[in-house]
Amino acid sequence: MAKLVINTQKREDVIAPEIYGHFSEHLGRCIYEGMFVGKDSNIPNVNGMRTDVVE
Repeated sequence: MAKLVINTQKREDVIAPEIYGHFSEHLGRCIYEGMFVGKDSNIPNVNGMRTDVVE
């Protein structure tokens, strides 16, 4: 029988906190013209990301 042991105390790699949460792919207009509108857009944004869809 196979056995798997996970040692949660041993950290080898650090995952950037920015990737936790939602995972968005480039599906049609999900990103561009969806979440990302560009810094010059009339839609309220921070660095091009719509403020009404991100926290």
